[in-house]
Amino acid sequence: AEVNDWVNAEMVLLYEDPSGAIQIYDDIKDETNFEVDEAVITIANAEVTPAFLKAGKMYVPFGACLTHFPDDPGIDSPLTLLLGETNEKALLIGAELEGFTVSAYAFNGDVEEKGSDDNYIESYGFDANYAFEDETQDMDLLVGGSYISNIADSDWTEEVLDHLSLEIDDYAGGAAAYLHVGYQGLFFDAEYMAATDHVDVMTTDMGKPAVWNLEAGYNYNWWRNLEIALQYAGSDDCGSLELPRDRYGINFNQEIFDNTVLSVGYLYD
Repeated sequence: AEVNDWVNAEMVLLYEDPSGAIQIYDDIKDETNFEVDEAVITIANAEVTPAFLKAGKMYVPFGACLTHFPDDPGIDSPLTLLLGETNEKALLIGAELEGFTVSAYAFNGDVEEKGSDDNYIESYGFDANYAFEDETQDMDLLVGGSYISNIADSDWTEEVLDHLSLEIDDYAGGAAAYLHVGYQGLFFDAEYMAATDHVDVMTTDMGKPAVWNLEAGYNYNWWRNLEIALQYAGSDDCGSLELPRDRYGINFNQEIFDNTVLSVGYLYD
């Protein structure tokens, strides 16, 4: 909804059937759900200022979760998404100028350290990236980095801790770096995400969870565009989160109608 030149509002409704998704316990992610995924008010006017402000329920910018595979819980849950995706009611400020975007945000997370008061806003993060596109050379680039003060507040980790009725002893930060390069149909994506401190849960050291995702491929317009993608992903210290140590995959995204893509792929963990 475009309220005026400075204000717009956006709401995203999400229906998801996670049948066949990665599951740790039978009662996690096994129910069909329909919910408000995002609800955000944005104050911005690019013609006047590069600065912007967002407030509401959103996915805070930690990492980029780059993938050319179907991002669906019943088909493929990217490891970077599982470790880092954080949906919270947050306040975010940022600026975008000539391809550079920086942002900072704060929120009251759902995963609190032992003995903490849940009424205080204690979690925060930053993201900075640069995006470039040259249509004449058929080239595009994205490179960036992120930090979050409490990586245990990611949606996946939160569900695991909540199911086991566990509390973290101290907040552990997280850092991420990501890169995308595309040139004349070829592309390469790389992303790394890790805790910056040991994640201690009820005096048990979970180590420093880390994940990475590498994808490369080619777009071939033989009839309609066919995208071929290869993937290697993996993790360290993520056994308690039931994430695979290594993942290999191949995927074919074939456009069959305008804005309609058929995906056929294979993943091995």
